[in-house]
Amino acid sequence: MPKSTRNIGLSELRVGLLVFIALAVLILLILNASGELNPFKSHLHLRARFPDANGLREGSDVKLAGVKIGKVDRIRLLSPTEVGTSPNPQKIETFMTIDTKIDGVAATDRIRSDSTAQQAAPSILG
Repeated sequence: MPKSTRNIGLSELRVGLLVFIALAVLILLILNASGELNPFKSHLHLRARFPDANGLREGSDVKLAGVKIGKVDRIRLLSPTEVGTSPNPQKIETFMTIDTKIDGVAATDRIRSDSTAQQAAPSILG
């Protein structure tokens, strides 16, 4: 006895829904593996000022002792009133996103309020 068209339509809907869910899960896994999206990881947002933006780019890695701990989100040129008249003016402000845990230790324990940031060009060795 042939199946009714209602049952075929329902089974096709189930297969389509299953394929859609599988693709959504695959996309989330790829984004999670790339480090762009991780719903289980919280972040710390920091700012740093530099005299120039030599080699600094949005999306650049932020490293602590050679280990990637975050990325540069945004770079902003400060206005002359924000820079002030110091002998070594800090003209560039960077906004960074840092992982809240660095090797299992809280980022606030590793990066204290008296910490300083440095720019470094990537070398052949990384």
